[in-house]
Amino acid sequence: MMRDYVKEKVLARGKRISIGIDVHKESWQVTAISEGEELFHGRMPGDYAALRKLFTDKQRDVSKRFMKGYFEGIKTYLDDEEFSVGVIQKWTRMKSRDDVKEAYALQARNMLKIPRTPLEGVKKILEGLEKIPAARTADPRRFVDMSLIDELEKEGFVANLYKH
Repeated sequence: MMRDYVKEKVLARGKRISIGIDVHKESWQVTAISEGEELFHGRMPGDYAALRKLFTDKQRDVSKRFMKGYFEGIKTYLDDEEFSVGVIQKWTRMKSRDDVKEAYALQARNMLKIPRTPLEGVKKILEGLEKIPAARTADPRRFVDMSLIDELEKEGFVANLYKH
């Protein structure tokens, strides 16, 4: 379990924290640094699905707040083209604003306001995993958890967000 890897709980309220994540095939590492001091460093097992499930179950409120921020980011991306193009241009270091605008327009046209993973797409991917015969008959719902999105929709968060 994840708690076996956490050495100590550190409070850094009001401080800037930098988080570094180093992902490898068998494991991943997380390092948190604040004001030049290492607050946390831990190595986690490579079972990402179990880790995600553990986190969303144990830290439901944090997970929901993250998803709310993600939804708000999608809305900002879709509603404020100039801001979004500026962010893309800054982080991709593309020189041509016209090229960035073209890429933005394509992405925005295809972006889902509610980012549900299509089960049919998961099924197609599973069917294509030739080296894992059991994948072809696996239920795609085993690999997707939409419960946070379901909750946010049921609570009216998504409808409220897109009213404005």
